[in-house]
This record gives sequence, structure tokens and C-alpha cells, in this order.
Amino acid sequence: METSSFSRFVLSLGITAAILPACSAFPTTTVTPRSVPHIARRTASTALLYVVGGGVYIISYPKGQLIGTITNIRDPQGACSDKNGNVFITAYITENVLEYAHGGTTPIAKLEDFGYYPLGCAVDPTTGNLAVANQAGMGGAGGNVAIYTNAKGKPTYYNTYNSAWCAYDQHGDLFVVSTGGSLSEMPAGSKSFIPISLSVSGQGIQWDGQYLALVNPSSKVVYRVAISGSSGTVVATVKFSGLIQSLGYDFLLIGKSIVMPFALKQFYFLKIGVWDYPHGGNVEKTIHPSGGGNYYSLTLSV
Repeated sequence: METSSFSRFVLSLGITAAILPACSAFPTTTVTPRSVPHIARRTASTALLYVVGGGVYIISYPKGQLIGTITNIRDPQGACSDKNGNVFITAYITENVLEYAHGGTTPIAKLEDFGYYPLGCAVDPTTGNLAVANQAGMGGAGGNVAIYTNAKGKPTYYNTYNSAWCAYDQHGDLFVVSTGGSLSEMPAGSKSFIPISLSVSGQGIQWDGQYLALVNPSSKVVYRVAISGSSGTVVATVKFSGLIQSLGYDFLLIGKSIVMPFALKQFYFLKIGVWDYPHGGNVEKTIHPSGGGNYYSLTLSV
């Protein structure tokens, strides 16, 4: 790995490289279904937690048993899934997004994001479109968001700056947070982002069914934010206690639980915690994907 993966979530990198076409992409490459091995027959009816950190760890949920790993992705960063259980993993160095069937370890499709460095991703529950947050472009270009219609083919790019994490609400409104913590929204049907003024900042975002949830890793809180027009208001602050140095930069909301990496010392995110949501408090359960490694993104496939 040329650069520490986690450091890209902390600092915006000035990337110097040969200038390549900014918005070029290649058609989806599909692998024949018979080449998709499933880790185990039981995964067909098992919820699987995909944890990204160096490799990709596939874990049964809620039991927390390691089912398998994906190790041949160069610098995996973000993870998201669709209603069919398909999982998308962004690959920072190779500038693409790999799609896996539920329980599969060989990609069934590859979406090119040529010329950009992808981090987080999200799937629109109303359309099936895939949004990918590009932190930056080669040659020092600013970031953007690539949207793939029906999670296929060539993307359409929408300008944002240093995009890091993204999330859709149930109406198809897309929210994006930058590496610096600024928030923007592209309402459903719109073709541009509007900045959202907010008194707090954070990193990973998810829609909790009523509010936008935004994690502030160093403050060890998740803000529940009501969005109205171009402004956001914090309606509640979920606090996490115990021996935690920092929370992760990405998280999941599963039923009445919030699942996210946490660090016992700065920047070493070696555990996945499960807390009550939206009450927070002490960790209720700890999941250990492997013997070590930094964990910084995750998604649930069902």
C-alpha cells in the first residue's frame, strides 16, 4: 500500500501525477455467474458484515464469526450494499469499484472510476443508483461524486470538493461530507449539490430513518441532524463512553444498534463495537474481524 489508508480520512492529500482525462470511464466488465464462488452454503440466508481495512473481512452478523476474506483489492476504502445483498467496494489505487454477490469472493462486475480516487459509496433505495465519493482527481483535481445509473456502466460526475462519505435518505436525496467535514446535499431529481450550513462537523454519515446521523470521531459522538433547505440543525447528540480514544470514520445503523470501528489508542481502529442507538453509552458487544489491522469502513449484506 503506497500510502496509509486511514490517513486519507484525516487529511486531504495533494496528489501529484500525470494529468489524465477527468471524466472518462469504461463500460462495466461482468464476470460469468459460475465464476462467483460462495464462501459457504449457509451464507445464502445469513446477514454478512463486510469490514474494510487493508483487506475485506466477511463476518456473520450478529454472531461476529469470520466467514472469509477478500485480499486481492488494491487499497480498498469504502463499502456499501444494495437491497439484493450485492456489495460494492471502492478501490483507491486502481480507481474503480468492485461488485460482489452476497457471500462471494470474486467480483461479478467492475465499475471504472478512471482518473479519480474513490472513498465512500451509497446506493439509492429508490432507483438502485450507486453514488461514489471521489476525494480527488489525478493531477491535483478536486473531488466529485460519480453516480452510476442502476449501478452499471459509465458514471455521471457531479462537482463537490474532497468528497469522503455519502448517504441517501428514503426519498433519494443524496448527502455528501467532505474530508474537511463540510456537508452538502443533492435533492432527488436535482443535478447539483447545495452546501448545508451546520454548526458541527463530522465524517461518516448515514440516514437513520428520520434524521441524518453524522459521526465526529474525536469527540466520540454521533449527531442527529434535521435538514431543512440549506441548513441543518442538531436535534440530538448520541454520546459513547468507556475506554475509547476515537470512533471510526464510518458506521452502520442496524435496527436499534449502531455498529462502527473504534480505537483504544489514536488511529489504531482494531475493534468493531456495537452500541444501542440512539442512546449510545457503553459498548454492548465487540467484534474482532481478524488478528489485527485498521478497520475504517463497513456495510451489511442481507
